[in-house]
Amino acid sequence: MHKIESIMVAITNALTSAMQPTVVERTPVYKSDKTRVLIRQGAETTEGEGAFTDAVFDLVITQVVLTQSTQLEVLANQYRGDIHKALMALQGKVPGMTEISSYRVGESEINSEQPALSRELVYQVRYRYNTQDPSL
Repeated sequence: MHKIESIMVAITNALTSAMQPTVVERTPVYKSDKTRVLIRQGAETTEGEGAFTDAVFDLVITQVVLTQSTQLEVLANQYRGDIHKALMALQGKVPGMTEISSYRVGESEINSEQPALSRELVYQVRYRYNTQDPSL
């Protein structure tokens, strides 16, 4: 398993445990009546250093909050806090992942008919792998 895949699996598992009953997905579901989080890998940059390569990729989290409450923004911010805590707790625990840092929060899109809020949260994930054996 490539290093990014093992990191993405660890992130998916951490968010799934921290955000029950929110659905955490890696492939988009376009019709859903549940609050959910979609995670995917964004842009990646690498820098080789002998047998090791240091790399950084954007972790793009699309947060979709569905609720009948008028407190969409408040609820979305609470969930964002849960996401942040779960991701920060992974530091030092996922083999190869050296750092995860908050990068930016996208503009909220609110659909008042549903009512729903969606926005992107982007984190930078740094990791290191052995160039001769990427599984290490």
